[in-house]
Amino acid sequence: MIKMMILSGISRFVSEVIGLVDLIAGSIVQFIFWLFKMWFSYLSTTISTGGALSVLAWGLMIGSILVFVGALMYLFKYLGIWLLIVVPILTFFLKIFIMIFIFGLMFVMISNVVRSIRNKFNRKEDNHYA
Repeated sequence: MIKMMILSGISRFVSEVIGLVDLIAGSIVQFIFWLFKMWFSYLSTTISTGGALSVLAWGLMIGSILVFVGALMYLFKYLGIWLLIVVPILTFFLKIFIMIFIFGLMFVMISNVVRSIRNKFNRKEDNHYA
């Protein structure tokens, strides 16, 4: 009886660890694909690649934060400290952080496109006057 309890506890622990590794690996792969998609779309709309590399770095940072928060939530659940207050607060701040990032990214993309269009018109005017 005790041997069966120990074996079931070990198998449950191994399955939880496998689930945690699966969660982290799946999140990392998903964010890598999302980052490449965002990076290539950003490269196609702008001229300079420095801005795209900074967006890639921001995306990697946000992805690692999300993976860390997901692992923390999973750990809370595993340890039995799944508090009803902690999870809504974490998800609320996470949503606010993601919205700020998305609006910031849109602002950076739009301002770079406007700047490149303005530079094209300035070059045409300079050539016209020369």
